[in-house]
Amino acid sequence: MKNGTEVILKQVSKLYTDIFNIINKEFERNYNANIQFKNLMHSYSLKHELNLPIDKFKEEFCKKSSFVLISKLIFLNICTRKLLIKSINEWPNLINEFRFDELFDFIFSNKNSLQSRLFNDIRIYESLHLDNRQLNVIIDKFHSLNYDIDPGLLGKLYEQLIDIDTKKSLGSFYTPIFIVDYMLENTVDEVNILKSPFVKVLDPSCGCGYFLDKAYDLLMQKFKRNIVSLNSMYYNHEYTISSNGITQIVKGKDYWVTKNIHFHILKHCIYGADIDSFSTYITKFVLLLKDIESFSYELNVINCDSLIRYENLSNLDKEKINFWSRKFDYIIGNPPYIGTKNLNKDYKKYLLNNYSDVFKDKSDLSYCFHQRALEKVKDTGKISFIVPRYFFEGPTGMNLRCYLKNNTDIKRIIDFFGIKIFKNLGISTSILTYTRKKLYDNKIEVFKVNNKDIFNNYSLVSKLSYNTFYINQNDLKDDRWILAHPSNFKILKKISDSSNLSLKDIAYSFQGIITGYDKAFVLSSEDIHVNNIEDTVVKPWIKNSNIEKYILKKSDLKLIYADSIDDPNMFENSMRYIHKYKNKLENRRECKLGSRKWYHLQWGREEGKFNKYKMVYPYKSKQNRFAIDPDGHYFSADVYSFYIKEEYAQNISLEYLVSILNSSLYEFYFKQYGKYLGNGLYDYYPNSVMDLKIIVIKDKEVVEKKGKEIINLCRILDSSDEQKESLLYSITKLRSEIDDILYNHISLTSSEIELINEFICN
Repeated sequence: MKNGTEVILKQVSKLYTDIFNIINKEFERNYNANIQFKNLMHSYSLKHELNLPIDKFKEEFCKKSSFVLISKLIFLNICTRKLLIKSINEWPNLINEFRFDELFDFIFSNKNSLQSRLFNDIRIYESLHLDNRQLNVIIDKFHSLNYDIDPGLLGKLYEQLIDIDTKKSLGSFYTPIFIVDYMLENTVDEVNILKSPFVKVLDPSCGCGYFLDKAYDLLMQKFKRNIVSLNSMYYNHEYTISSNGITQIVKGKDYWVTKNIHFHILKHCIYGADIDSFSTYITKFVLLLKDIESFSYELNVINCDSLIRYENLSNLDKEKINFWSRKFDYIIGNPPYIGTKNLNKDYKKYLLNNYSDVFKDKSDLSYCFHQRALEKVKDTGKISFIVPRYFFEGPTGMNLRCYLKNNTDIKRIIDFFGIKIFKNLGISTSILTYTRKKLYDNKIEVFKVNNKDIFNNYSLVSKLSYNTFYINQNDLKDDRWILAHPSNFKILKKISDSSNLSLKDIAYSFQGIITGYDKAFVLSSEDIHVNNIEDTVVKPWIKNSNIEKYILKKSDLKLIYADSIDDPNMFENSMRYIHKYKNKLENRRECKLGSRKWYHLQWGREEGKFNKYKMVYPYKSKQNRFAIDPDGHYFSADVYSFYIKEEYAQNISLEYLVSILNSSLYEFYFKQYGKYLGNGLYDYYPNSVMDLKIIVIKDKEVVEKKGKEIINLCRILDSSDEQKESLLYSITKLRSEIDDILYNHISLTSSEIELINEFICN
């Protein structure tokens, strides 16, 4: 059932659509008939290097213009309720006569104009003037909502309006409020306001201000509860306060009063920065209106790139220099997740030069925010960021892992473990809270989330308390962070201590083929026959669904391995079939660049690798599914494979490996550190699989023999349903015997074996 906020948001979204349609028509009319307006639009587009086609520019312009008008309506509605405006009848003239910054000045009789400071970035979106008839239609619709719309709702509306591509380019995604609340409860809520009344909270990627909005509320409660004590403690201290453009020095007895709290929080406690100027406009608007009766223009929200060290530059505006010359007590937020592919060349070079401790080729932009935060946090301060979970185990996150381990005391990790808390964002996240390095033997409190009910409860901790454990920070390895319960970790250590070899030491790994257009190259056996495809280019083909534990299920599919076609005239039938898809194939990137012939596979890999005696496994799976391929199958890129290196071929067989990799022990082992994707799926990417330590037992021939028996039984089972129960019983018995051999080899206790069995069952 939708809550009140969602109902209001839906109705405001409908109002936005109506306003957009009106403004869109007005834009068309002005753009075609008003040369001055047309030149203004072109000038703005060039100045800001938007490089957008006019239709796209118009859409973005009208979106933001509609949004600004809704903001004005919300502001005027608040002012009318507070009797700062006499009547709703004044609204049309106020909207058309004053730009946003001028409107603030007019309402609050400010002697110093705001135009150059707070809302300059949005002035362009007030270029269209609607007539009173149009405005009255909009105002009537606004009032028909029958709600006093909270300015804080604007951020959520804006998040809905920007398209997914823009979100990805900015790395900006809406943070659920219960996550914001939790992070603030474990940072800002800890402050002793009597000892630290000038506490400073920074969100360096503030977006629409969710963290700052909630931080304001939290601090407001603290100050109100303690205002009498503050007045008494700092009675004779001197403070500077600004009101209506007038700055004066007052004593603590006059400063620490309820009406000044709004000014104090905005001026001294809340700081935000973001690279998206429209987001910072929303943040400013939301914060300014938190207490309109004690209205204050003092604000520390700026539009800038937080990764530029403005404090070290002297030729920039003083606002940015002053902002970044401070240190902060708490730095919180949700830094943007942007991979290097989406960063321009010059900016990537800047990051490589200035954030080399954490940022390397193929790293994520968000990594740099950790180094920047540690530079700007006070010695006694605390940092809490939402982070992409892949940095725990991915090779691109190694530098960040080392940096955090060596320079911070990690206090708490909330591991959402595959539960997607961000809509339209296909990555798993965690919350990392840490301070500057002080302790040698720091213990990290870890919360593992495996319960989607967190979305139905705003008290995050209440849903996690039963899943809590501690790990030693010194036990975190540079190659990967394994966030396992100490009991589980003990089993992993026994595996590690029992082997000096990892899978990558004894085997070569490779990925499957990318055809670029499967229809052109992957056919059924019947289609191969009907089209008389030449035998020399026909290869057996499997999908990941054909892979089971130990064996491959039969597949009727074949691949035209077109990379073998050097002379098209020698393969007329194959070429005739592929030619049907020429238009599609020519549009593949490599063909456009001239690096592939149009009839070749996009990435055909090395043919010889597929013909080897090898192991195959799916890229994504709910369980370990390793199968021996003795028949030279080819496969797509969602399947990976490996074959044993020549120097190990005499000592370790694929039959031995397939037996241990499909065992309960290795199922448990892999899932302690493998990337969980949600819905039961794990990511079996080679950088994780090939890191598995391989136990080589003394009597490995016994395991190998049992593995061969299982393979034979599985093949019989795949061919016929006869004696199915008997075959399954025999397979289960053999697998259990292999499990017992492995358990005995690494000296697992009965309780540890029970732990593994429970894990597998669940």
